[in-house]
Amino acid sequence: MDDDTKLLNLALDAGEIMLTSGAETYRVQDTMLRILSVSGRKQVEALALSTMLIVSLPREEKGPLSMARGVKDRSVNFEKICAVNNMSRSFVAGKITLEEATQKVLEIHYAPSFAPWQRILGMSRDSGIPTPGLCTGPCPATGLKQLPGPSPMRGICPWDVPTGPGVRIGMRAACRKFPIAVFVTAW
Repeated sequence: MDDDTKLLNLALDAGEIMLTSGAETYRVQDTMLRILSVSGRKQVEALALSTMLIVSLPREEKGPLSMARGVKDRSVNFEKICAVNNMSRSFVAGKITLEEATQKVLEIHYAPSFAPWQRILGMSRDSGIPTPGLCTGPCPATGLKQLPGPSPMRGICPWDVPTGPGVRIGMRAACRKFPIAVFVTAW
């Protein structure tokens, strides 16, 4: 397999992981374009639709090379989206080779997800459903105390930030009990 084909496959693999993990199509398309930009050619194309990915790379000697892939599965896994973004940044910056990037994408693809009971527990916790005893006392990762006072935020991770009426956004990448990367919930 030549380098052009490997590059297109890398872009499609990265895009597929992101799309199946819940990333927006514009973000998927941007990541695939950045990966293809490493070729140094102008007029590279990447298109991300809700169920299909298409990439194209112009070649003077053999004509353009295009590939498409259908995407059927859907889930929500922000950890995989972040991992693909980190891999693509390293690849575009020249910190890793094409082969290393391909290996990283395979590792990300086959990385285990949270068990169903962990997802249910995490979703109930993030939605504001009281889950007594999960995170009491100071955060084991940061040492910060819980938010004081009678508020809907009481007992929730101190990294939660209210962003508007009935909405909060938070980062829990540092939490050892519940390593959920990013969440946005309404309560």
